[in-house]
Amino acid sequence: MRKIKTLFQIIASKLSWRFSNPGTFTLGGKASKVVVIANGPSLSNTSLQGLEDTVKIGMNRIYLSDREDLKVDVLVVINELIVEQYSEELINLDIPVVTKWRFRSYFPSDTSNVFYVSPSFLGLRLAWPNSVLIGHTVTNVALQLALGSGAREIFIVGMDHNFNTSRLDRNRIEIREDEVDTNHFLPNYFPKGSKWETPDLISSELEYQNIKKFAEKNGVKIWDSTIRGKCDIFNKLEWKEAKSLLIKYQQNGD
Repeated sequence: MRKIKTLFQIIASKLSWRFSNPGTFTLGGKASKVVVIANGPSLSNTSLQGLEDTVKIGMNRIYLSDREDLKVDVLVVINELIVEQYSEELINLDIPVVTKWRFRSYFPSDTSNVFYVSPSFLGLRLAWPNSVLIGHTVTNVALQLALGSGAREIFIVGMDHNFNTSRLDRNRIEIREDEVDTNHFLPNYFPKGSKWETPDLISSELEYQNIKKFAEKNGVKIWDSTIRGKCDIFNKLEWKEAKSLLIKYQQNGD
């Protein structure tokens, strides 16, 4: 039933998108090398200091952090529970926010920092921003933003791919009861009393495979540099080595 509802939502969204003129976003020509920052606990031990001139894509509530090295160039949010609960926070950010076209009703029409993407139909065709594989994780969209902006090399950090819920307990909406959020790098990421959706790691892995194939077809390297990350889809590169590469790219103006 949920899949049928999602299919109808995609069709309606595509039709509306076609007859509108939505604001869309890319990183322009400065995004040859991009760091995609997820919000897993390992991010607490991942320093991005020295990478001030490297393009960074953040996700969801990373803006809660006061760490200077986690200041991102753009934020991607595609989960409706986050948009529903924190839309006011999002429109008050001083960076662009990318979200689904279907969520436009959560934002005032004169909002200047929110940009939209349209979902792909069953993930059969990827083309930013008109046909985006939304799937079951915001990381999908962050990776496609980098790809759609001309990135030739993408480095993922903070994608622990490991939650204190069962892999089979997925897509369940619940009210958080714990005082501390142990699934993310900030203890107040999803505070007590907030709504969140249990992750779907199985579907996410299938979607990552599609994105990996798309990247390889277009000659783009995606490195998973998450410290002790559990995802085995993307090629691994230790963060220490990846960071050294990125610093060298900065110095060479790449």
